[in-house]
Amino acid sequence: MIEDTWGYTPMKKSSCCYQGLFTVAMSTGDCELAIQYAPRLLKTNPAILADDTMRCIAYRNFAGAYELKKDYLRSSEYYRRSAEVQGKIYGSDSVEVATTYYNTGNNYRDQGQYKEALKYYIRALVIQEEKLPENHFETAKTLGNIAYVHQKCKSYRKALEFSKRELEMTIKSRPEMHELIGISYQRFSLNCEATGQLELALENFVKAQNILRHSLPETHERLIQIQKHVDWIRRQLS
Repeated sequence: MIEDTWGYTPMKKSSCCYQGLFTVAMSTGDCELAIQYAPRLLKTNPAILADDTMRCIAYRNFAGAYELKKDYLRSSEYYRRSAEVQGKIYGSDSVEVATTYYNTGNNYRDQGQYKEALKYYIRALVIQEEKLPENHFETAKTLGNIAYVHQKCKSYRKALEFSKRELEMTIKSRPEMHELIGISYQRFSLNCEATGQLELALENFVKAQNILRHSLPETHERLIQIQKHVDWIRRQLS
């Protein structure tokens, strides 16, 4: 999400204009235009580079712009810069740094670089487990992405381990029948199926269905895919 504040230091009029244009471009999904304004914003307001908080926000916003453009190399570079500044401001083991590690993991995941993604997700998880309250939904999200990466790497037992932890934490951190609980049941079921635990997979696919039907139409692709797995498992068990 784009941040529309760059700190409290007064800016030159031209810099304020570029800030506004950058924010509007990002809000409308025009990453090409946002990237054009980014260097102009820094040039017209060097105070951004002199102030750690403003610089951190700028780097994070630029990373988001390049990520939308699918320019992952530049996006990763700005996430790296953001993490460095955040470490200076908040400490290297801060929740803010963990969030940037998580975003960097997403960046590598979207490129299909799963080993790199896993490295950053693990870094985020270590901090989140230490700094966030027990069973926090942000920690659950990281566990889910770690499970996803292991699944893509065909490390199904590892994927099962992390998807189970994600499911348990999501149940505790979300309201009953929340859509994300249904998605967590689905992810856990897929890994049960992949490791040959068909009865457990079937049980949890049905739980996923029951929850997701409260928020999704029967024609939704997620429900269609779950039903296909349910039908296949029932045939295997019959």
